[in-house]
Amino acid sequence: MNILGIADSQDAGAALFVDGELQAAVNEERLNRHKLWGGFPRLSILQVLDTVGVAPSDIDLVVVGSRITPNILARMFRDIHQPLRRNSGQFGYLLNAFITYQVAARGLGLPLQMETLAAGAILRRELAKLGIRSRVVMTDHHRAHAYAAWATAPFDTGLVITVDGLGDGLGLSVGVGDAQKGLRVLHRESGFSALTLYYSRLTEFLGFRPIRDEGKVNALAGYTDKTPAIHVAQRILRHENGRFNIQNHLLPASMERPPYSELKGLSPQEVAASFQAHLEHEFTDFVQYWLRRTDMRNVAVAGGFFANVKLNQRIAQMPRVQKLWVFPHMGDGGLAVGGVYAFLHARPRVLQHVYLGPGYGETQMRAALEASGLHYKRYKAIHKRIAQALARGKTVARFNGAMEYGPRALGNRSILVRADDPDTRLWLNERLGRTVFMPFAPAVLDERFDECFVGGHKVADASRFMTVSLDCTPYYADTMPGAMHVDRTARPQRVTRDGNPDFYAILKAYEGLTGRPGVVNTSFNMHEEPITATPEDAIRAFSRAGLDYLAMGPFLAWQTQGTRK
Repeated sequence: MNILGIADSQDAGAALFVDGELQAAVNEERLNRHKLWGGFPRLSILQVLDTVGVAPSDIDLVVVGSRITPNILARMFRDIHQPLRRNSGQFGYLLNAFITYQVAARGLGLPLQMETLAAGAILRRELAKLGIRSRVVMTDHHRAHAYAAWATAPFDTGLVITVDGLGDGLGLSVGVGDAQKGLRVLHRESGFSALTLYYSRLTEFLGFRPIRDEGKVNALAGYTDKTPAIHVAQRILRHENGRFNIQNHLLPASMERPPYSELKGLSPQEVAASFQAHLEHEFTDFVQYWLRRTDMRNVAVAGGFFANVKLNQRIAQMPRVQKLWVFPHMGDGGLAVGGVYAFLHARPRVLQHVYLGPGYGETQMRAALEASGLHYKRYKAIHKRIAQALARGKTVARFNGAMEYGPRALGNRSILVRADDPDTRLWLNERLGRTVFMPFAPAVLDERFDECFVGGHKVADASRFMTVSLDCTPYYADTMPGAMHVDRTARPQRVTRDGNPDFYAILKAYEGLTGRPGVVNTSFNMHEEPITATPEDAIRAFSRAGLDYLAMGPFLAWQTQGTRK
């Protein structure tokens, strides 16, 4: 049975399952080159079909990972969806009205059913234009998030938590997963939950773009241990007996009125650190409440809220938690996968990898290199050449195999640099046009992981996908300071031989030359661009950034001027 999963809201995308097995997944932004693009994922659908070799007429079922998010107007008038998302602020009353409508539609039932039926009809028409005329099933947004986390979890029982900005009228859900009994929801909070806008409004207040730059705020919070705005954060977000306080959406919020006006005069670092510290305290208390109530020891999470790697670390550090699992594509971009898992009532199976996007053959790579004017040469043992370049202090952009699914580059669409230079953050961010204070993450050999990080056993599977930060050991801080946050944590990728043999071979060869267990691994893209998808994307980003080498499949390329092989 061929099941197509789609998500047509923020970070739209598609996934293809064959006989219950996930075979391909990609998001529209990688293909149309518009970051976090929202709308009908036409290119993604065509790509996953092509990747697996399935004709549109062979699709047996389509599962949509959301019901009324986006709402019916956004689905009817696709051209307004992207501008509205891009231009709407988190303090605008229009957002309050949208949240209120979604909460009301869900609560009343009939509007939810009517809009779901209308959305299904619109999607069937759009799918028919691609030659897909199968049945369409709409899945609840947070149910799709929950199953994304639960169906891929590395344990048989656990607490399943979802949190995001808003989805089908909800902002949060808590459930219990059992391999024998399935997934059961215990608690839901509507979009009025204080968690809904907590971090996005903070992001906008600090001058960043909400629903996009929250990672920058998270990074900024690590630059100080001063938290003078805790009292303001406490008034916005409170937890009691397994529930967060409710926001009053009848009153418009403003940066010019309390409580946000009380943050004026504080540094961005102090504000970010205060809100992050308070969030960690309140949310871990929330998790503790539900762990005790359910007698669970493992936690699986999904939803854009859990892109916050420092919060994930705090959850993993809780004494009661044995294992934490974060679905690698935690945001709405992962709903295409989660929706299908929800339809299948899937039981947990360890997610082996997320190399689910398009891959390109040697012929296509060679043709792109020929057209580029770059010098290049083919090597049988390309991993040794890459390791040698890294050992000499060169930057190597790597384009190889199938593209990663999700927000993290995991070796196949990555820029690699040796990590012993503490100034790496400064010069590499400048070269890539990125915000200067953003840290870089490391890729570290599996067998050396515990030598580098504290508490890695609790996130042994999650750390393969760069979804949790960890405290660095003194050894790591001394040998790889270029891939460490200012608070002496890092967001590592645990690289295993089975998970990515070619990338593992590079790190082993590099270890043989330098004795060091890993390198800097940052996404292969310029600032504000999606991660590269095609050979042409890779060549364009490589040339713009002025990097030393481009390792494309078995080829090693370099600029006409400057670096030589």
